Amino acid sequence: MVRDEYELLALHDAMLADQWIKEIIEASRELEADFDPRGELITYAAMQLTLFVMKYRNRMDDVRAISEKIDQARTVHRKLKAEHEEVRKDLAQTTQQLEDLQSQYLELMSKNEELKKKISVAFS
Repeated sequence: MVRDEYELLALHDAMLADQWIKEIIEASRELEADFDPRGELITYAAMQLTLFVMKYRNRMDDVRAISEKIDQARTVHRKLKAEHEEVRKDLAQTTQQLEDLQSQYLELMSKNEELKKKISVAFS
C-alpha cells in the first residue's frame, strides 16, 4: 500500500538525519577540543536538529494513528454505501411492484365497471 511506502521512506529519512547529526556532533567535538568557538555553535545546531528529528518521528506516529482512523472510516463508509445500494435496489423493486399493482387495480376497476354495466343491462 502506498501509505506503507511513505512510512518506510519517512523512517529512512529520519535514520539518515540521525547519521548526519552524529557526524555533526563528532565535528563539533573536534572543534571544541581545538578550543574553536564554532564547536559550541555546531553542537547547539546538532541539538536543535536532534529535537527536530524527534518531533518528526512523533508526527510520523500521529500520521500513522490518523491513517488507521481514516482506514476505519473508509471501511464504515464502504459498508454504508453497500447498504445504501441494497436499499436503493429494494426501493426500485418495491416501486415496480407498486406500479404493477396500481396497473392491476386500474384493470380490475375497469373490468368491474364493465361487469356492472353488463349486470345492469341484463337486469333491465
